[in-house]
Amino acid sequence: MKKTLLCLFITISSATYANKAQELILLDQKLEKSFSEHTQQVKDFILKGHTEHKHYFLPHQRDLIISSVREHLEQIQAIDKYRPDKSHGVTSKKNAHRNYTRLLAKTIKYKHLAKFFNFSFIGKNPYVSVLAEDHSDLGHSSKEFRKLIRKTLKQSWDVLNRNNNRDRNDREESLNNNAFFHLSDLYKHQNDLIKFEKKHNPLTDEQMRVLLTNTHSYMEEVDDLQEQIKEIDWKVGAYSPLYHLKVFLLKAASYVALPGKHKISLDTLKTIDKELEPGDIGLIQRYNKLSNIVFKGNWTHSLIYLGKYSKFASYFNSDRATQEEFKKRCEKENLQCSSFASYLMAKHPEQMGKYIKSDKDKDPIATIESLKPGVILYTMKKSMGWDNLVLLRPKKLTKRDKALAIATAFDNLGKPYDYNFNGQTNERFVCTELVSYSYSPDPRIKKNGLTWEMNYVMNKPVMYAFDVLETFFKRYQSQEQELDVVVYVKGENGEFGKSKRGNLEELLESVDITD
Repeated sequence: MKKTLLCLFITISSATYANKAQELILLDQKLEKSFSEHTQQVKDFILKGHTEHKHYFLPHQRDLIISSVREHLEQIQAIDKYRPDKSHGVTSKKNAHRNYTRLLAKTIKYKHLAKFFNFSFIGKNPYVSVLAEDHSDLGHSSKEFRKLIRKTLKQSWDVLNRNNNRDRNDREESLNNNAFFHLSDLYKHQNDLIKFEKKHNPLTDEQMRVLLTNTHSYMEEVDDLQEQIKEIDWKVGAYSPLYHLKVFLLKAASYVALPGKHKISLDTLKTIDKELEPGDIGLIQRYNKLSNIVFKGNWTHSLIYLGKYSKFASYFNSDRATQEEFKKRCEKENLQCSSFASYLMAKHPEQMGKYIKSDKDKDPIATIESLKPGVILYTMKKSMGWDNLVLLRPKKLTKRDKALAIATAFDNLGKPYDYNFNGQTNERFVCTELVSYSYSPDPRIKKNGLTWEMNYVMNKPVMYAFDVLETFFKRYQSQEQELDVVVYVKGENGEFGKSKRGNLEELLESVDITD
């Protein structure tokens, strides 16, 4: 009786695993379709990255890339329910069906991952850098992305032998027991599998064909991948332990300055404030700071001017297009609000509460910027009361466009400062990256924006404050000019607390625009 029940259990189990194997074949076909759809969605971005190695994808383009990638990877990772990464091998007829199912799942998973990475890496560093950074709002982890690359490469014996120096005797012993821990094992010892299959018949002819075909496909893809990866910085978004040392040193340097008062006083700032509008872009020049040696050019800091709250609210409340835009957002996001200011209050109550409360202060909150603490709201004097100051205005943007840019900046409040100064990551911001990111165009919401003269350091985009001035002067009095200078306040040499108005000629002397 017990023997009969055991035979029945084995028969049922075998049928179950045979059904799972058939499910996997259907899933393999589904993934081929998913990959085809993904390639169609991102092929233009891949081509752009491949042909222009110094290319910077705009935020809305990054979102489209990540959304397509995430959808495809989620479908690939659906294979994990078949436990493909668990140890498996052919040790007895009893568990042959189970182990062959896992092996089939592994060939499908890593064939599609290798194919995905190969295609992605055609886009070179500009495209791969998008995938190698965090996109927390879209559920994309750079750490998991790099982990998948390593796991995909690990399926190749060549990589294991070169990088891990695994003991050959242990490996051969595993193979003698018909265990296939990596796809390269199966590829090099597939005759063992075929012999076992003929003896025990755990798979159909179609299932065996799919398993071996996928193994060959993986090995072909991974060979190409190993060559492509030599030219790719797929760790671009990683923050090593040395990063924290860099943070410590740069923070320490930022606190070191020669004694003396800065030249632009609060009274001067309140005088020029009458000429400023919310959304203006400010650039700061600070003397006697040790951290200045880290930054290129004279202008070392940038910010987005808001003005004190009463001025800010009045400026946008008078614009119908802005109010209609954010009224729709309030309804869409199910927020208790009906205007731009109330929208910001609904989304950022603590920060907006401080902003509103400071309205009557001697030194009110008047800017949003990225500093050592990260993206913060800052007061007028602490933000702009330094040695030289210039404010520029987006000349072609509407109040609605500016409001959308400011809303983007507010959505990044609290994000950390990027001491890697890496323009390819948007989870951390240096000051000018916050400005450029906030003012990026987005056709999905009909948002017009600004474009910039971008610096590249070791083929990576970097935005410095002086790049804003370079953008202005290189396009001055041309159809491409997008900025106007509103006011330039120049500190008097040797006169602390005193400053004067500067002109365009003097401003030009402060920046080198030669290539």
